[in-house]
Amino acid sequence: GRIKVIYPWRATTTALLRQSGDVNCVRWRPGSQGQVLAAAGTSEIIRIYDAKTGEVRTQLCGHNRPILCLAWSPDGSRAASGARDNQIKIWDAATGRIRQTLTGHRAGVWGIDWSPDGGRLATASTDTSVRIWDADSMELIKTTDPLDEEVRNLYFDNSNELWTASNDGN
Repeated sequence: GRIKVIYPWRATTTALLRQSGDVNCVRWRPGSQGQVLAAAGTSEIIRIYDAKTGEVRTQLCGHNRPILCLAWSPDGSRAASGARDNQIKIWDAATGRIRQTLTGHRAGVWGIDWSPDGGRLATASTDTSVRIWDADSMELIKTTDPLDEEVRNLYFDNSNELWTASNDGN
C-alpha cells in the first residue's frame, strides 16, 4: 500500500511512503511536529516512519491478523492498536515493546481512541460493543450493552464525549 499526503487547497497529491499489504490506518505521533507517522494494515505490523526521510524507525509486531485501527496516547508515550485477532495491544513508544494485551471483544476491533486527557481508552468492535478502559491500569471500566449494529469507529471529542460510527446494514 501507499501512504500519501493530499493537499486539497493545491489540488495535488504526494506519495510519501510504501508499505507491503493494504494500509488500513495512519496516525501522526503527538508532539512530533509531523515527523513521526505510524501506519498499519494487512501486514500485521505497525511501522513507525520518520516522515522526513521515509525510513522505518521501528516495527511493532504482535498481532496475528490484519490491524484495523491505531491511536497514539495524547502525550505520544504509548500507542494502541486493534486488529481482526479481537485484541488490543498497548505499545511503549520508546521501546517498541508490548506493554499489555487487552482482550474481551468477540470480533475484530475496528475503532480505538484515547480520551483527550489520556485517562481512558475506548475500543469498538464488530461484536456490537464499545469498551472503555482505564488508561493507567488498563482495567475494563465499562462495556456497553450490545448495540444494534457493528461499531466500526469511535472518537473522543474535546469535551470527553464519545462518538461512534456503525454499520446498520443499509
